[in-house]
Amino acid sequence: MTNVDFTTKLIDRQIEQCLISWRGDKKPKAYEALRRYCQYLAMHGYGANASTILNDLEQMDNDRAAAWIKETYGRFIKDDRSLISHVLNV
Repeated sequence: MTNVDFTTKLIDRQIEQCLISWRGDKKPKAYEALRRYCQYLAMHGYGANASTILNDLEQMDNDRAAAWIKETYGRFIKDDRSLISHVLNV
């Protein structure tokens, strides 16, 4: 496994952890991270605005949401550092 593959898997897993923390533990920071992930997707060609993307995510069950995160990450995220900066607002 290359460093890029490892980094991508790690970030993808962190986004999934935000999903679990938001839904299971009701953590506002996890929700904010997912909201910013949806913003990033909207800015990078997803084809819907961030509010619509987040609303769609909210309607998914946990398994579908986790699969959706993996799918969107693989399809739309081309720059891990840019994503991290946006999600963390740094």
